[in-house]
Amino acid sequence: MRWTSWISSRNCRQSLSTALDELQLVCWQILPNVPPASALYGELTYASVPAETIMPAPTSARTSRVQARIAPDALALVRRAAELQGRSISDFLVAAALKDAQRTIEDAHLIRLSANEQQRFVEMLLNPPPLAPAVKRALEARKRRIAGA
Repeated sequence: MRWTSWISSRNCRQSLSTALDELQLVCWQILPNVPPASALYGELTYASVPAETIMPAPTSARTSRVQARIAPDALALVRRAAELQGRSISDFLVAAALKDAQRTIEDAHLIRLSANEQQRFVEMLLNPPPLAPAVKRALEARKRRIAGA
């Protein structure tokens, strides 16, 4: 088992929790007037968080395959980042691709305006220009059709 897998495993969390408890007891015996860390900092969450919270299990079966070529130095960087998160390279790449895809889609739906454009937009909403004569005629025709229906 690689060390990154062991760190995210239940055994590691239990070992860390036990080690922290023992360390607190030793510190309490040496310095009895100092409160335990949990009194100062609250619950030590990293030792008590379930692995499913840190790395959620995939919710659906993977049925499609994607292949890509990558430069060796880029692969080394991706491998290092994946190890830091305790993921496989595939899981890391899929998560990064999904995050980038969501950001791209969100950016496509956002309208970015400069400060001047924002002021002009609000001004047009608050004080719309008068309707063109053709638009007025179209609205009147629509009202007559709705009233006659």
